[in-house]
Amino acid sequence: MFVLIKKIALREYFSGALLANVLIFLLSAFGPITFFGESIIQVALATYVLTMVGGAWAGFLVARKTGQNYVKVGFPIGLISYCFYGIFITLMGVKGGFIEDFAPLFGFLVGGAMGARYWEIRVLNAKKSKGQ
Repeated sequence: MFVLIKKIALREYFSGALLANVLIFLLSAFGPITFFGESIIQVALATYVLTMVGGAWAGFLVARKTGQNYVKVGFPIGLISYCFYGIFITLMGVKGGFIEDFAPLFGFLVGGAMGARYWEIRVLNAKKSKGQ
């Protein structure tokens, strides 16, 4: 995975992965109040949406900073974000099942790729408008 990443951009990848987890940190801080008594599916759906938004945010910013395409940015951001998520959840002492683990992984991967792809589309549209 790190073969694709430039050595200079490693700091951006890790900072983007931490940024992607900000919404999950907030959910875990206010989650017991917000989701008290809710079903596990609703909590997993909220986790998926927040990880996808955080991953898209991080993927967009890292792609803008490094100038790489969405494959080289989105998937490493998703995997590194999920690793940080796993460390955070382990330190919090939360034990989850398959749904609680799959939703953030999929959310970070899809969100990171979507955010980086959105940056790529913006760059291509800007080049087209300059060329016309």
